[in-house]
Amino acid sequence: MANHKIGPWPLGLDNTSQDTGMPAGSLRVAVNVLVDIDGTVDTAPGKRLLVAHAGAHSLWTSESGASLCGIGGALYQASTSSLDLLADLGAEAPFAFCDLNGRVMVGTRLGLHALADGVVVAAAQPTPSCSVSVAAIGGLPAGRYGVAISVWRGDEESGLSRMLMLDVPEGHGIQVAIPSGEHDSVAIYRTEANGGDLYRAATAPESAGTFLVGVGQLGGMPDTRHLDQLPGGHIVAPWKGRLLVARGRTLMHSSPLRYGLYDSRHNFTQFASRLRMVLPVDDGVYVADSHSCYFLAGTDPEQWVVRKLDASPPAYGASAVVDGNLFTDGPPTKVAVWLSGKGFVLGLPEGLLAQPQAKRLALPQRGNGSLAVFNRRLFALTY
Repeated sequence: MANHKIGPWPLGLDNTSQDTGMPAGSLRVAVNVLVDIDGTVDTAPGKRLLVAHAGAHSLWTSESGASLCGIGGALYQASTSSLDLLADLGAEAPFAFCDLNGRVMVGTRLGLHALADGVVVAAAQPTPSCSVSVAAIGGLPAGRYGVAISVWRGDEESGLSRMLMLDVPEGHGIQVAIPSGEHDSVAIYRTEANGGDLYRAATAPESAGTFLVGVGQLGGMPDTRHLDQLPGGHIVAPWKGRLLVARGRTLMHSSPLRYGLYDSRHNFTQFASRLRMVLPVDDGVYVADSHSCYFLAGTDPEQWVVRKLDASPPAYGASAVVDGNLFTDGPPTKVAVWLSGKGFVLGLPEGLLAQPQAKRLALPQRGNGSLAVFNRRLFALTY
C-alpha cells in the first residue's frame, strides 16, 4: 500500500468554513493531539493522578514553584504526594492568588490574606475603634481636642480610626483605651487645643490596656486617614505598586505601596456584570465582565480611560499575563492572553488586539476555565 503524507496543517483548527471551502493547511477536528506552530501533529501527553481529594479547587502555582489549592474553606499547600493544611479561611470557592514582593496574596469573598514562610495573616489589620476619656493629669492647655488611633503590625499601619472630640480642662490629659489584637503597637494621634489637624502624639504597646496622652512634642500627620481594609475578591493581581481586587462587578485598587488598604470612597471602578478577567500590563489593564472586554488605559487608576474592545470575554480563569517573547522576538513586554469565543486573543501594548483565529474558530461560551503556558504552548480548558 502506498504511503500517504498527512499534514502539515499550519493554520490549525477551522470549524467555521464550509466543508468544501476549507483553507489549505487547516483542520476541521483534532482530538487528543497537539498541533505545533508549523502544523505538524503529535499525540497529546497522558496524565496521571498525583493527589486525590474530594472538593479540591482553585489550584495555582507560585513563581517560587509552590502550589496551593483550596479544599472547602481551607487553604492547602499541594505537592506531588500530599496536601498540607496552611489555614482555615472560612470561605467557599473560589480562592484567588498572586505573587507580590515575596509573599502570596490570597483573596476570598470573606477577606484578603498574605502568605509568607507558611504563615497566613490578614493582608492588613482592621481599622480600630477609638475610645477616650479625660484624665486628671497630663498638663494639656484647656481646649477641645481630636483623637484617633491606628494599629501597627511590623512596618505596616492600619487605617486610621474615626476621630473623637473631647473637651479637656486646663492641666488635664487624655486617657486612650489600647485595643488588643494581632498587632504589635498602637499609634495615637491628637490635635492641638481647638485645632483640626491630627499629629502623632505617642506609640503604645498592644499590651498597655490604656495610655495617657499629655503635653509633649507632636510628630507627623497620619498617612492612613480615610483608608480601610481592602476587601477580598475572586481575582487579585499586582500592578505598579498597587493590588487590584475584583469583587463581583467592582474592580478595586489599593493605595500605593499599601497593598491591604484602600479608600472606599474613590478606589474602585464598576462594570456592568461580574468580572471574569483582570490582566495588568505595562500601560494599562485588560478587564472583562460577563458581556464585554475593556482596556483601562493609563498607569494611574485615578486617570484610567476605559475603552471597550471588539473581543468576547473569556471564561472565568481562562486568561493570563505572559511574556511577549512567547509569540515574537523582540524587547520583553507583558501580553494579556485569553480564550474567547473566537480562539485566543492577545492584548498588546496600547490596548491593541491580535485575534489570529477569529475567522476560523467559533467556540462555546463557558462560565469557568483555566489557562497555562507549558513548553512555549498555551493550554486552555473551559467547562
